[in-house]
Amino acid sequence: YNAIDYYLPLTLEEHSFELGDSAAVHCKGTTVSVSDGKGEATVLKVFPQEYTFRELGTYTFTTDYSLEKEDEVRKVYVKIPASASAIFGTSDVRAVIDKIDVLGELATDLFVYFAAALVVFLFVESYLQYRSDYY
Repeated sequence: YNAIDYYLPLTLEEHSFELGDSAAVHCKGTTVSVSDGKGEATVLKVFPQEYTFRELGTYTFTTDYSLEKEDEVRKVYVKIPASASAIFGTSDVRAVIDKIDVLGELATDLFVYFAAALVVFLFVESYLQYRSDYY
């Protein structure tokens, strides 16, 4: 198994990664073409090489064999990191609380502006009433 793994390595060892992870890419052929979920392709020519996943979705690794007709195609899924979906995490809760504090300050500022606009409208209305009474 070790001899086969050394001379004929797998392109990728895993099928699922998290966003921001790196994978060691090996090749039995000449090149590996990597296309992400958007359809953008990257060609890797030096092996082994580290490839970092920067987008969510399905990546396709296509190994180009120079002697065979068919290429090897491996699909890899990139998901949201497990730390981002931790329901008992305290750091995420603190970020939400900070946003709520900022929204509270913004609401206070908006209240002051709204009250000032109402006072201006009150004076404009009283001026128009005064003008319509005497003309």
